[in-house]
This record gives sequence, structure tokens and C-alpha cells, in this order.
Amino acid sequence: MAQLTQSQHLALKYLEGKCPVFVSPTEVGREVGNQLGKEGRHSSFGSPLCQKLVNLGFAVKNDAGHYAAVTK
Repeated sequence: MAQLTQSQHLALKYLEGKCPVFVSPTEVGREVGNQLGKEGRHSSFGSPLCQKLVNLGFAVKNDAGHYAAVTK
């Protein structure tokens, strides 16, 4: 398994908890930011996390730009 940062791991766990629903990067950024004690985060924080998960094969992105965990 690829080594994930703490933020990426939290984003993946959040997406897995919402699976199979697609979630906006704003929602992911807000949730992960809150868990890290960094309130006020949004899509500019969530998008790179989710895109990295897509690149590693842990998540998928739909046409609306929302993300979901890959089902096992």
C-alpha cells in the first residue's frame, strides 16, 4: 500500500465512510481540516488530497468533480 500523509489518510477514511456517495472536495476539505484543527478549509485543501487518492487508485472522480472511495 502506498504511503499516505495524515491528511490523505483522513480524506480516504471520510470517503470510505460516505461510500458509495460522491462527495465534493469542499466537504472533504472542511471535514479533514476540522479533524486536523484547521477550520475554514475548503476545496483548495480538499481537491489536492482527493486527486492524489485518485492517482493512487483509492478514489474515483465523477463528471461533476466529486469524489468517492473505490469499492473493494
